[in-house]
Amino acid sequence: MQLPQGFGAYVANIGIKDASHDFTLVVAEEVCAAAGVFTQSRFAGPSIVLSRENIASNQARAVVVISKNSNVATGDEGLNNAREVVAGVAKAIGCDTKHVLIASTGVIGRQYP
Repeated sequence: MQLPQGFGAYVANIGIKDASHDFTLVVAEEVCAAAGVFTQSRFAGPSIVLSRENIASNQARAVVVISKNSNVATGDEGLNNAREVVAGVAKAIGCDTKHVLIASTGVIGRQYP
């Protein structure tokens, strides 16, 4: 995959459903300008809640995308799980959690493994 200069990507299987890739991370070498458009649904999942908060500064360094599990309708535990993913990514790349955005898509009502 060809990425713009200063960006990198990582794709892996983290065991959400099967042996295919279900985790993608796109990282900028430095914090950069960021913007987002989000659902207006009152039932937005934890990924939306966290990414709305984190993008308020109009800056980001990473976007993590998890497929096969939307983490929606998972309550406080789901929000804590999403925060844990964001914190792990931030630690791994050496940035503040507020500069990590998260997106999830897939099955509704299941916790991350």
